Amino acid sequence: MFGGQDYGVPARVCGIVLPFFLAAGLPACGTVKTESTSKLSAPAVNQATVQIAGNPERAYSFTPSVALGTDFSDPANAAISYVESLLNSNSPALTLKLNAASGGTQNTNGLAANILYSDALGNTYQPRLVCAIVVTSPYSGKPGTTFSAEVNDCLLHSRDALTGFDLTLSVRLNKTEG
Repeated sequence: MFGGQDYGVPARVCGIVLPFFLAAGLPACGTVKTESTSKLSAPAVNQATVQIAGNPERAYSFTPSVALGTDFSDPANAAISYVESLLNSNSPALTLKLNAASGGTQNTNGLAANILYSDALGNTYQPRLVCAIVVTSPYSGKPGTTFSAEVNDCLLHSRDALTGFDLTLSVRLNKTEG
């Protein structure tokens, strides 16, 4: 009971207790999907198709930059980064932290799975609520194989002092081992 309103029984999603209205509609943790349900165009090799706040899709390129956080040394605790322009240090960037070795749905919780988006002005955004990262093709590390994942309509929030804005992010990405 909160403010005289009964919000129902909490639900457990991937070990996280959430009010039922936040958990409703989230897929079960660890469920495996093999097909994309993304409304975005399929990205080119080693790219991500990104859509921010309903604007036109943009192509972001994979970057192996340790400075941006890319690390596949432990696929179960991986980070993968994409930037809009490899030539511009102020280019918007996107980093996903997830278990790349496991297919299926991973809900962002800030620890095992997370999304970080930085815009051209340096404002950083993270999920306001729980978002689902769906790994449609797990990372194997074998040459010629492709890791792919997607996020659909994730509400992100900037906690930067001057902005405090919300935006919606959808992304479809892949990374092919050479």
